[in-house]
Amino acid sequence: MHFVNCCCKHKQFIFNSGCNPTQHLLPNQIFLKNVKVKTDNRKLDAEEIHNIIKQHPNKKILSVFRFHLGVYNFFYKNEKIRDDVGEAPVVYDSLLTKRSIKQINLYLKNKGYYENKVTVSTERKNNEINVKYNIKSGPPYIVKWVNYYVELTVPLAIKILTSQPLW
Repeated sequence: MHFVNCCCKHKQFIFNSGCNPTQHLLPNQIFLKNVKVKTDNRKLDAEEIHNIIKQHPNKKILSVFRFHLGVYNFFYKNEKIRDDVGEAPVVYDSLLTKRSIKQINLYLKNKGYYENKVTVSTERKNNEINVKYNIKSGPPYIVKWVNYYVELTVPLAIKILTSQPLW
């Protein structure tokens, strides 16, 4: 009889892992369900931009199950298992979203896209939110050539080559 109860509990855990991710959130907290990056430029690496984003949703296994979140919820009262294996639900933070926009903007400027525009659209349903970063890169600024004009005197050239004091 103990074996049957044990199996039922594990089946319940497997099938219900992460079903209600908001069950341990405070009423004013919003669960970050998904983050997407949409860009109008194929030359930009969306995964690299995704790594710049400051807040990511809970990890998924096989891109479907939030196993670690399920462990956190299922073993909520058992702190040892909850903290070692589980993962707390990610609470949406609008300040981190604003910081991510600034970081993406700087990244695009470093790539030569000075006229970029990064916007965020959010879709909220109950206590869950989906965040989508929309990136319009604008035209790239490309440097075609660079000319250096350098005057070196002979003693200075020797000093550079030998790196010894001349006097």
